[in-house]
Amino acid sequence: MCHLLGITPAPNNGTWSTVSDMLVNWNSPNGDANGAMDLNGIILTNLGVHCENHGFVGNYMYDIKHKEKFLIWRNKPTIYNTYWWEDAEPVWITAMKQGKRAYMYRWCGCEVMIEGRNATYCKKYVSLPPISELGTDIDDAIRELKSNNADLVALYAEMSDFVGHSYGPNSKEIENVIVGFDKQFQHLMTSLATEGLADDVNVIIVSDHGMAEVSPSRVINLTTDINMNDVDEILDSGSVVNIWPKQGKVDKVYQDLKRMKHPHLQVFKKQEIPERWHLKRHYRTPPIFLVADVGWYIATHPSLIHFKVNFGVRPFANVHVYQLMCHLLGIKPAPNNGTWSTVSSMLTSIY
Repeated sequence: MCHLLGITPAPNNGTWSTVSDMLVNWNSPNGDANGAMDLNGIILTNLGVHCENHGFVGNYMYDIKHKEKFLIWRNKPTIYNTYWWEDAEPVWITAMKQGKRAYMYRWCGCEVMIEGRNATYCKKYVSLPPISELGTDIDDAIRELKSNNADLVALYAEMSDFVGHSYGPNSKEIENVIVGFDKQFQHLMTSLATEGLADDVNVIIVSDHGMAEVSPSRVINLTTDINMNDVDEILDSGSVVNIWPKQGKVDKVYQDLKRMKHPHLQVFKKQEIPERWHLKRHYRTPPIFLVADVGWYIATHPSLIHFKVNFGVRPFANVHVYQLMCHLLGIKPAPNNGTWSTVSSMLTSIY
């Protein structure tokens, strides 16, 4: 991206030799309206450094220095504090420091002041804009490129992420979303050609992660094997989980997890995280890091308990519902007159 923009990169972990053979006449970058269009990705793509250097070690993080949590787009304004964002320099800041203009559309973090700068233009991220709005953003971006107002353009589209998580990567729903994105990509390329920009604008499309099918029968439940009173923070769920035990409890929590001996769960202390993941050297990396095998889901809360489908039970007194509610909430019931056996058959045994 820096080469296409004709700017000097900030310090990063990338290597020029890895990408240089993709370009024609790569010693002479195009000095006209160069735009990097990103239709699906996250801010980290623009940093050029590994997680242990840029500090974004997850969508949900705990900062032990500032005693704050980063819960992606859920705990504004905390996430706008600059200390989250300034361990590495995003490409739009690098570009602007060298006289370029950056137009960002729904790009995570573009509204944050970084190193005392904001993007030239930032259309703030809004959760789940329809695919049609991507077309609107593309049209606006092309107008800015055509008017020579923008040197770098970045667009983010979230719908594939949401639908993939909700329905699975092999679902008809995600297939429909991909078809919709493909139409918008065709619209982008056609519009660039129509406006005479096809030879002047470089297009880069990225995504931030893959997906795998999960199942209620492939869930690893942490809450039954560790004492949650030993934990200060436990963030994220799914394929990875981050754990910050209480002071003096790291070894105990670690040993409790290791004793599970779950064949599809890897348990790492921070210093044990493999070097190739480039994760363990940032202070935000948790003391304990869990990784599930592909297709397995780590549950940190009993909310993943499901009711059986098309299942009926004999009528029972409402007094027993209290047992069910406490179980679903993962709390210990107060003394009551209900019985667990009356309601337990309604639930799937996914753990």
